[in-house]
Amino acid sequence: MYFKHFVILSIVLHFTSQSEYIELRSCLRKKKSTATIITPSDEQFEVANFQFVLSNPILPLGYIFVHSNDDVVKTIQCGRKLNLLFSIRGGAHSFAKYSFGSNQSWIIDTTGVQRLLPLVQD
Repeated sequence: MYFKHFVILSIVLHFTSQSEYIELRSCLRKKKSTATIITPSDEQFEVANFQFVLSNPILPLGYIFVHSNDDVVKTIQCGRKLNLLFSIRGGAHSFAKYSFGSNQSWIIDTTGVQRLLPLVQD
């Protein structure tokens, strides 16, 4: 019985995250963002999701690799518009997984941004 519920939950999460991915990708394209989205179905996901501590692994819905401050703003705008959960990751070296969010969140990875500027709300 437990296995059946696990399989059903996995299928639901897969289709939910796939739908979120499509909407997120579409939103970022409309905003002309240069961000790259990596999901569990991509080869690069395993490298992006490297975790020092293997107990209680976190499997986020995906990673959004931003390349500029403009990408950060556009990604946050799209995330808010789509009501997505997200976490910001800076150096990708959090031993305690503080920047990995949860199994239901997207990770905005800022390692490709040379210098982050403070965001000012309008």
